[in-house]
Amino acid sequence: MNNGELTAELARRLTAKFMGRADILFDHGDPERDGRDKVGVIRSWFGDKLTRESLLADLDIAVILPQSNRVLLLIEIEESAANPKTILGDIFAAWLGEHFTFQGKRDLEAGKWTTLIVLSHGNPRDKLIAFLTDKVSRFKSVCLNKVVVETFESEADLEEKLIQQIKFALGNLKS
Repeated sequence: MNNGELTAELARRLTAKFMGRADILFDHGDPERDGRDKVGVIRSWFGDKLTRESLLADLDIAVILPQSNRVLLLIEIEESAANPKTILGDIFAAWLGEHFTFQGKRDLEAGKWTTLIVLSHGNPRDKLIAFLTDKVSRFKSVCLNKVVVETFESEADLEEKLIQQIKFALGNLKS
C-alpha cells in the first residue's frame, strides 16, 4: 500500500462501523468515493489566523460528534516504523495547537473531551511508549485533554485499537 492508503481504508471501515454515533473526517481519502464533506486536511495551528507560519501539524483522522464540530479524537497514524523523534513531533505538533481546522474552513471544537492518539507501526516498545506517555502527560495542552501513544503490529491490530478508543470516547460522553 502507498503512504496513507491504510489510513484511508481504516477510516472507511470506522465510518461504516460508527455511522450515526460518530463522524469520521480523514485525510488521504478520495473525495469522490468517500464524500467531499469527509475527506480533507485536518490541521493543528496557533494564533489568530491559519497561515503557513501558524501551521503546526496535519493529522490523519478526526472523530467528531454527528452534526457538530466537537472533536472526540484526533488521530495520527505512522504506517511504517517511526523513531522517537517522529513520534514526539507528531505528539507536540498537535498537542501545542490552539485551533483545529478541517479543509481549511471548518473549525473543529477541541477541549477537555478530546484525546490525541498517535499510533506507530512496529513491535511494541513498551519502555519507550511508557516514557513518552509519562513525559507528555506532564505538559498542559491549550485544547486537548490527554494523549495516547501506542504501537500496532498489523492492520487488524490498528483497527481494533482505534475501535476501542472510539467506543471509550463515546462511552465517556454518557457519564
